[in-house]
Amino acid sequence: ILYDLPRQGVTMVISTPYMDEASRCNRIAFMYEGRVLALDTPDNLRGAMSGRMLQVRCTPQRTAREVLKACAAVEGVEVFGDRLHVALRPGAGMAQVQEALAAAPVECRGIEPAEPTLEDVFMAMSQRGRW
Repeated sequence: ILYDLPRQGVTMVISTPYMDEASRCNRIAFMYEGRVLALDTPDNLRGAMSGRMLQVRCTPQRTAREVLKACAAVEGVEVFGDRLHVALRPGAGMAQVQEALAAAPVECRGIEPAEPTLEDVFMAMSQRGRW
């Protein structure tokens, strides 16, 4: 339905908490506490997120998350299954994250750059008040 109706010229208004569904839409309005935080295309919303994102895989994940939340280079940390999405502060780099994790009681299985997801954008906007 999300693909077929728009091809027929039908405009749809959808309310969903599922960002994979939202990413299929032409335009998205992020709402939080009754306010529209942003209105744009999925690509523009992802592209406007400042800073860099990293994808981190460590065990125990909970410990890694707490270490990263305390790291000065990190703007925010969100759990995505078996990995953490780490938003870096402007000017921060992967080396600072690697150093913080190396000093922690965690086993790191990988750190790599990641493209921001719509979920990352929404979390940054709603929890941190900026992107």
